[in-house]
Amino acid sequence: MKIKGIIYDFNGTMFFDGDFQNQAWSKFFLEKYNRKVNKEEFDLYIHGVNSIDTFKYFLGKSLTFDEAKELEEEKEIIYRDLCLKNKEFKLADGLEEFLNFAKRKGLKQNIATASAFKNTKFFFDNLNLYRWFDLSKTAYNNGKIKSKPDPEIFIIAASNLGLNLSECIVFEDSRNGIIAAKSGGAKLIVGVASRLNKD
Repeated sequence: MKIKGIIYDFNGTMFFDGDFQNQAWSKFFLEKYNRKVNKEEFDLYIHGVNSIDTFKYFLGKSLTFDEAKELEEEKEIIYRDLCLKNKEFKLADGLEEFLNFAKRKGLKQNIATASAFKNTKFFFDNLNLYRWFDLSKTAYNNGKIKSKPDPEIFIIAASNLGLNLSECIVFEDSRNGIIAAKSGGAKLIVGVASRLNKD
């Protein structure tokens, strides 16, 4: 089947923010709950995972969507502040050229991110993603989409472009995201190694 589209995870793939995310989550859990987070927990329960599932693991109980969003926003205030104060808050080197190349080739492009809408719009506004993407078609954490490794978010991102996931390439950096793309039937999955989140 011919490749017609590209779906990008955002955090850690288009923008290397592993350190920012880890610092923000660590600061949040330590200050609010006196809880340290280890690397395995970051990999399994934070990166690529919706906040409601993250809090279920760390707090040991289920939260409503509104409760999870309120806690997540406390963490995101820390995260956005870190982004705006750091010169590394920019698209990955070479990405703009690639996005322009894909656009010239007529490939449809979309983003599938575990971030909530407020952060997604923050990225669009501050990194001018409107040059390549339609915010209204982006698949983000709206409290209804299942967390990766479930493939739902990639399937929705492709569907919003009028495509099947099997017609798309997926760029992803997290273990959960790669599993999700594979199980969803993506044509090709490109694993991205973040330079700010190396083992």
